[in-house]
Amino acid sequence: MSRTIRRVSWWSVVAFSMVAWPASAQLRTSPKVDTRPQVEHVQPQVAFDKAQAVAALDKGGATITGVACSYHDGRFYLADNRQVMLFPATPYFEEWVRLRKKDQRNRVATMSDDAYATRVETETDEKGNFRFQDMRPGRYYLFMQFEFNQAMSRDVYAGTSNTGYGAVNHYQRQDYTVARSDEMIKDVEIKAGDTTVKTALTRGGRLAAKLLPCK
Repeated sequence: MSRTIRRVSWWSVVAFSMVAWPASAQLRTSPKVDTRPQVEHVQPQVAFDKAQAVAALDKGGATITGVACSYHDGRFYLADNRQVMLFPATPYFEEWVRLRKKDQRNRVATMSDDAYATRVETETDEKGNFRFQDMRPGRYYLFMQFEFNQAMSRDVYAGTSNTGYGAVNHYQRQDYTVARSDEMIKDVEIKAGDTTVKTALTRGGRLAAKLLPCK
C-alpha cells in the first residue's frame, strides 16, 4: 500500500463534391461539424484545503479491510488486482462525491490536481481483498473504477429443417462478452478506539449481496 501525497496524475464524415470547370476548377466542401456529445467538466465550488486533507491522512493505528466486486445478471465479479483510492471526507471531497453520484450523461465531476494527489492508494489481491493500514479516526471515501469483460452466452438461430413431424428450428450456443465499466464509491468511518473496520466496495446486487458481499 502506498500513502500518496504526490502527483500521480467522429468527426462526422464530410461529404464533398468536385465539379470540373474549365480553367478555374473549384472545390466546394461542407463545413466540418462535430456531432459528438459535449461533456461538461465540473469541480466542487468549495475551496480545497490541502493542509486539512493532509492532516486527515496522518498515520494512525487503525486498519480498513474490505473486498471489492460488481454484480451483473445475478452474478458477482471480483475486482482482482485493481487500484483502490482513499480520500479524506473533507468538505471538498464531500461535494465531489455528491457531484459524482449525480446521473448526468454529459456532465462529469472532476477534482483539482492537488486534491487528486492527496490520497492513499492500495491494490486488491486476486480475490478482490484490500487493506489500508495506519489510518487515524475519521471519515474517508473509497473509490474504484472497475472495468472488465463479462463473459456471456446465448442461443442463436442456425436454421430450420423439415421432418416427418413438421419444421424444426435449430439453435447453437454462442459465446460473447459485454464490456463493463463500474464506478464504486463507499463512505467509511473509523471511530475512536477502532483497530479494524471491515467494509465492502460493491456495485449492484440485491439484499443478500449486501448482507454477504462478494460471496
